Amino acid sequence: MDRISIKNYLKMIALIFLIIFLFCFFTDENYISFIYFIKGPLMNVGAIKELLLIFTPLCIMGLSLTMIFTVGKINLSSEPSFIIGGLVAAIISVKFKLNPIIHPLVAILSAVIAGAFVTGLCAYFDEKLGLNIIITSLMINYIVFYISRYYLLYYFRDGAETMVASGLIRESARLPRFYFGDISVLIAILSAFALYIFLRKTNLGFKIRLTGANPVYAKYKGIEIGYHSLLAQCIAGALSGLSGALYLLSGFKRFDWLNMPGFGLDAVLISLLAGLNPAYMPISAFVIAYIRTGSNILSRNSNMSPDIALVMEAILIIFILRINLKSGKIPSIDMRNKI
Repeated sequence: MDRISIKNYLKMIALIFLIIFLFCFFTDENYISFIYFIKGPLMNVGAIKELLLIFTPLCIMGLSLTMIFTVGKINLSSEPSFIIGGLVAAIISVKFKLNPIIHPLVAILSAVIAGAFVTGLCAYFDEKLGLNIIITSLMINYIVFYISRYYLLYYFRDGAETMVASGLIRESARLPRFYFGDISVLIAILSAFALYIFLRKTNLGFKIRLTGANPVYAKYKGIEIGYHSLLAQCIAGALSGLSGALYLLSGFKRFDWLNMPGFGLDAVLISLLAGLNPAYMPISAFVIAYIRTGSNILSRNSNMSPDIALVMEAILIIFILRINLKSGKIPSIDMRNKI
């Protein structure tokens, strides 16, 4: 791998298993529950479906953050793009009656456009108006989240239900299913390799990478820095919107997102874990999804909290930073050795 070798991956996995075992040993009377963490995500069809349901948004959101980091930006609007993507897909899936073939396509395409708009808006404020992109994107998080919450509570809620949720998503909008899940998993994997080819094998992808790696040289070569930075972030937003739509259509019967899903922060870890290489994003997403699923199963079979997954992710971040400090490079935006 570009930044994190197979050896280091194995070290991280061994470290995670060791820490989980120690947690089980010291906090659970029956520390054998550690076995639930190891084999839980793969022990039955339901667990595998749970694993794949988490894997898909993690993989695509990791790709989104990779695009943002590639142009050297710290745009934190992936989460609101994810939320708006889910909301728009829900509106199309609930309120419109379309042909089963085109219904999911229209819902997903609408979510992609909405996601690209949200992240692209932050990028526009940065490139054209000179506003601080970190502050702008943080504020966009609150704006989009509370607008979607307000819309759900007062306009989109199913009045016949006691819970706060939209009407049922039409069956015609559902994605094609197979034994362990649906086609969203395949879309996530194909997206990773498509983005790899785009960034590494095309002229436009090279210009985008050069924009983040060495903007002075890129400008000298006649590359429009602002345009390519804005384009990359719009692609990132489109990926986040896609992720939100797939997550909704795969795992929910209704839209009921009253809280932020939290995939935006997970995506930072996944993109770093993959060394900002889209080809390795499915592996990184699978590792984090396995930890999340294993922690959930562990909590259901012991007195441990599922929040232990957050502890594991924090340890992974520290481990990754330690690896990169040895080489004197921080992987989030330093892409000079990737051109």
